Amino acid sequence: MEDCEDASPLPMRLAVESSAAMLSAFTVAPVISIVDKAIVSNASGKEKLISCLVNGFKTFFTRPVYFLRQPAFLMIWGVYGGTYVVANSIEAIAERSKRSPVVPKFIGSSATNVTLSVIKDKAYARMFGVGQPRPFPSVSLGLFATRDCMTILASFTLPTMVGEALDKRFAIGKQNADNLAQLTVPSLMQFVSSPLHLYGLDKYNRSDRSLTFSDRFSRVRQEYLKTSLARVGRIMPAFGVGGVVNKYVRKTGKDWLQGCYHPVKRNL
Repeated sequence: MEDCEDASPLPMRLAVESSAAMLSAFTVAPVISIVDKAIVSNASGKEKLISCLVNGFKTFFTRPVYFLRQPAFLMIWGVYGGTYVVANSIEAIAERSKRSPVVPKFIGSSATNVTLSVIKDKAYARMFGVGQPRPFPSVSLGLFATRDCMTILASFTLPTMVGEALDKRFAIGKQNADNLAQLTVPSLMQFVSSPLHLYGLDKYNRSDRSLTFSDRFSRVRQEYLKTSLARVGRIMPAFGVGGVVNKYVRKTGKDWLQGCYHPVKRNL
């Protein structure tokens, strides 16, 4: 069935793609929102990373309805749901037009993720920072945008290339290679992008203009390892586990559509 061309109406196909996107994002948004809150609270000095993580998971398991109604969770669901909706829709349209989705998917998903993530980051910094809310430095916004572009590249474009290379090199099967790449590449990118994240937060949390680059880099170096590991803990579900779930749900939905709208079936 998967080799048959999809003959379903485009709005129906896009509805399936969007449903897969929102479902995939919902499965991983709780963990991401807890980790994001902990990273921001730790960077601002409001609450230590580990205690904030423990409190977040405690709230999720003991008061799930309350947790799922919080803006911190809903914003994360919106960020990753919106990113997956755009990526899935572009891939579906490209597939129907017999064109490569690589470039348009990277551009579309990057623009969506960067825009939504920057909005979320500004809200998180104000909700979980210390002191009165203040204007967000343009340098911080630029660093966050660069960070998110790197994450999108490592989540939607590089895993396909890495998966193909793994399959050729180790002959572990296409699906196994794709899943391994999807789970590992986005996580590894966090060790490269975390300094940008920390520097951007520090520019917001410590707005003193007398602080030098060395002063800020010293803070980044101090928080680098645990923040990188924490960001791996959020990206692994966001674009690792979430990416695998998204692929599975998309394929299931596409197979269902092909069963409903297969040309041979319609002619019977």
